[in-house]
Amino acid sequence: MIIIFLIEKIKENKNMLLIISMACFSFATWFFNINEIINIIIYVSLLILMAIFKFDSVILVMFSLFSIAGQRDPAMLDFIKKIYLELFGKEFNAVLGKNYVFLYISTFTVLILILFIRSIKNKDRRKGTLLFPMIYLILYSLITLIWSPDFSVGLSEIGFFTGGYIIYYFIRNSSKSKVDFTQVSWFLSLLLLVISFQISIVYQWFPGSNKFPVSHLWANPNIVATVFSIAFIPSLYKYATVKKNKWALLYLPLDFLIVYGIVKIKSTGLHFAIIAGFLFIPLLFIKNRKLLYGIIIFLIFAFLIFIGSIVSIEHVLPDLYNKINDFTTGRFTIYKIALKEMENPITFIFGKGVGYDRAVLDGLSTFHSFVFQIIINRGIFSLLFVAVILYKIVDLLFDNRNKMRYFIAIGIIIYLVHAATDSGFEYRYIGVIFYLLIALVEKDNDKYLKED
Repeated sequence: MIIIFLIEKIKENKNMLLIISMACFSFATWFFNINEIINIIIYVSLLILMAIFKFDSVILVMFSLFSIAGQRDPAMLDFIKKIYLELFGKEFNAVLGKNYVFLYISTFTVLILILFIRSIKNKDRRKGTLLFPMIYLILYSLITLIWSPDFSVGLSEIGFFTGGYIIYYFIRNSSKSKVDFTQVSWFLSLLLLVISFQISIVYQWFPGSNKFPVSHLWANPNIVATVFSIAFIPSLYKYATVKKNKWALLYLPLDFLIVYGIVKIKSTGLHFAIIAGFLFIPLLFIKNRKLLYGIIIFLIFAFLIFIGSIVSIEHVLPDLYNKINDFTTGRFTIYKIALKEMENPITFIFGKGVGYDRAVLDGLSTFHSFVFQIIINRGIFSLLFVAVILYKIVDLLFDNRNKMRYFIAIGIIIYLVHAATDSGFEYRYIGVIFYLLIALVEKDNDKYLKED
């Protein structure tokens, strides 16, 4: 009887056990520093096997996202250079940095192929509230490559934000995928737990101040901070269903480790963004959509006016300006460049082309604000279409009836506030996490439309 009971429980919770296994596997490949080439073979092979055994597409996306935390040291680029040298007798000049990690890119590429094949096989319908603005943003970004200062860099930047759009498209239109917000919440919790374990361990390995762990993987603290910004609050949804599963409370001490990770990242922008997210909670209960939109628009304009005001006092109150600039780790030096570029109406309207940020910022790769990043690279109309996407997302959240919408709404606010003064907006896996959540909200809304 006990064996039968255990088998039934395993069947009942097979996806949850699978996600736990993914988390353990991701941490293990990082901890034991598996060679990247071997790692790519393992992750891709497992992903293909999961596809063959018809695992849900959402599960496949989750597995791919775990690969972002599965690699410690890069090796693939050196391997490519070695092969290139043997074949052509000369050095391979890569645009990529020497510490570029290919594991996630390889896994994600195979994931897209799998989702594409499934979409054709299942004859999925083409729909999605966000599709039109997403198509515009991709097409116009490709057009700006014509006047981009560096075609390859610009193309790379387009790849950074389109991953989330692609996942939105396939998951939104997947006729086979099911919406399980509790499962998604646990996935986010375990992904952040793996990252937090890594942070904790690396601080033990390399004691001292101003240490940032897994630098090869994350490039800088701002990227991992953005992962926390979009994922942490939605990961807490599991406690909203505690009546159905009281075992969730046993996980609570591990969530404190995630909080530790948030603190140790030392991202002031993230910490202020979390405060802003909690201050926004009363606005979630506003039923008047027009009023809520008005408040959001006001806050965006207030932010831009604040930035302009600080920059304008540099010559009047230089000491105050320098203190603020130092506190923001030189953000206003970057914003000055952005505002100067925006004085040109052609730049303001059409942008300088994707990848221009890397050409003008002398070593930096972003304006540390998605508002400036989009306007200067792709023009004001691109920012307006991003605003349309956010407008439609608010509508989708309004139409949803699951408690998860509140957790996602707060997560989005934290994400946007952080991205307003930092990097990471729609960046690769961050965009995938963001648009996976939105695709599931929109799919969940379908059942309410049927009920009505």
